[in-house]
Amino acid sequence: MAALQAYFFSKKPDIDSLLTEFDLSGEKDQLADSLSGGQKRRVSFLLSLIPEPKLLILDEPAAGMDYQSVEKFNAKIKRLKSEGRTILLVTHDLYQIESFADRILLLDSGVVEENISVADLNNEIVYQFPASLVPAGLVPAGLVPAGSGFLSDGISDDIVYADSDSVVVSESRCADFAAKAGISDPARFRRAKRAGDIFRRISFLEGGK
Repeated sequence: MAALQAYFFSKKPDIDSLLTEFDLSGEKDQLADSLSGGQKRRVSFLLSLIPEPKLLILDEPAAGMDYQSVEKFNAKIKRLKSEGRTILLVTHDLYQIESFADRILLLDSGVVEENISVADLNNEIVYQFPASLVPAGLVPAGLVPAGSGFLSDGISDDIVYADSDSVVVSESRCADFAAKAGISDPARFRRAKRAGDIFRRISFLEGGK
């Protein structure tokens, strides 16, 4: 790593400062192949920042990092955003998505299932009812099994997703579903929609195919 020199950039980068920022000073003279998986991720991220790109494309950049490194990575992403950088982040980490994403584009087998700004997502309301309050006839216990017929019985449109713990219902369908379930005070189960709801919705639908 001592050979990290980027003379072809408009200004010579301060490699020592970058290594310190990424907690890699102690590995300065090591070969990249000798580093751990998490350290290699940090080196890759460091190298991507040297040319000061306006667009940064990151594919699961925090995979293999320890908790402290992930927190520092997230803080760095937020600083880059504040500097006006555009960041395209591919990740399965819901915490990262909800921490600093401005827009969520969710793909399932190459198909766009959701394209929504985080601001719009946070403005959407769902109702999360404990499964214990929902009659068994409305929602089967656990994830809907394949071939159950549940998704074609006219009730599934009410539901964002269901699992063994809860049934999540969209705001537009809440009153109707609560009436069917005999829930007299649905307002206390009201909350903002989260990124995780989108993922669980896909799993729910696939479970009923």
